Amino acid sequence: MAPLLHRQPFKAIYIIGFLAFMVNIMLPCWLVYYSWRPNRPRKSWTLFRTVNVQMIRNFARLPFKAGVFSKRNLSLEVPQKELGPFNSRFVWIPELEKEDIVGVVDEHATRAGVKSIAIPAYWILKDGTTWSPAYDKAQKNEKVLLYLHGGAFMVGSVLFPTPSSRLLLLQMGTAHPSHPTASVAKGILKFSTSLSRLLSVDYRLSSGPPLEPENPFPAALIDAIAAYKHLVCEVGFLPQNVTVGGDSAGGNLALALIRYVVESRLPHLQPPGGFITSSPLADISFSRSDSIGSSHSLNSKSDVFSPPRSVSALIIGAYIGDIDPEETKYNRYLSPASKFVVPANAGEDAKLFSGFPRSYIMGGGAEAIFDDVVALAERMMDDGVDITTDFPPDAVHAYPMFGWHEPERTESLIKCATWFDERLVEQSNEGEGTLV
Repeated sequence: MAPLLHRQPFKAIYIIGFLAFMVNIMLPCWLVYYSWRPNRPRKSWTLFRTVNVQMIRNFARLPFKAGVFSKRNLSLEVPQKELGPFNSRFVWIPELEKEDIVGVVDEHATRAGVKSIAIPAYWILKDGTTWSPAYDKAQKNEKVLLYLHGGAFMVGSVLFPTPSSRLLLLQMGTAHPSHPTASVAKGILKFSTSLSRLLSVDYRLSSGPPLEPENPFPAALIDAIAAYKHLVCEVGFLPQNVTVGGDSAGGNLALALIRYVVESRLPHLQPPGGFITSSPLADISFSRSDSIGSSHSLNSKSDVFSPPRSVSALIIGAYIGDIDPEETKYNRYLSPASKFVVPANAGEDAKLFSGFPRSYIMGGGAEAIFDDVVALAERMMDDGVDITTDFPPDAVHAYPMFGWHEPERTESLIKCATWFDERLVEQSNEGEGTLV
């Protein structure tokens, strides 16, 4: 039976009371309390940023407390007239063939009863670029960004799921170009001189008790693989011209997608040319959370994403389904930054990230999982991956998503886009491709 607050009229009463309390009581209290700089979680923060962080921290817990999730109907096509203002285009990603799902992912899919399905995605074009029939296929030597949004694997549209809603954090886990979770990819697209479009993917979201269990691992990963195959095999992009990106949970999926392509060695799915991520949730076992002086404890009051253990267990439980939580410590697809994870092949020379492409990793020094982000970057670097990092000391989780998080947001997006463009020049010099 669903918890009391998940049922009407109790849900509506709680939500109305929560909103009234936040606006009429907590907001004025925060404005007064944080007007004195020493009271702020970070003394460098402005009052505006501090209050924004507090609002988001509290609103982010509302969906889990009151069960205010809305199921996305992935069988419906979004009309083009709705996407016109965002210079975007809806596209279907076909389901994978049976032979496309192999190895460990196939084992997990069989165990969980997960199959591939057709999923929605959005082509988002650079401002000033107009869609033409020629874009149905990759242009000669064209580069593209495949982006997987964040949202804790399970958070889609909350409270107000209509496309006309623009309320921040009430739409926090979809690929739709109007939603905040698309802003990181759109920012890279805006500042890059080499990208003319990107593909934003609406992979399946998970749910678990007290809600009806649905889409456990590896459903979302299979959707990501399908999107990558679509770009390479259907649209015709060269693998080295594809950069895979994602923030938060989407960063976890992007890492798993690259790992799958590297390890499966399917002849028609060669590894991508690059990887971009912001605050990747790279260790869902949170193996460093109990360490003395860890970012999980030090930044618990300064991050927008610092859920209580009960909420973390709900999120991870929904995503892993019937997998033993203890197994997440050792699973390289789920927790590649875990202290306990090891390479697939044992041996003195075995490397966990062998074959991974050049990577750009962003993370905030004020976020709870910062230690995991740093550990990921260091381990990839130790394994010989060409890594560039950007870690603003006072930035929160997935900070490039938030328009108010300046100047770090714009500075990081410009740096990332510059890295992307310069990487293409280097690849051209190495004979891996030429610039458009």
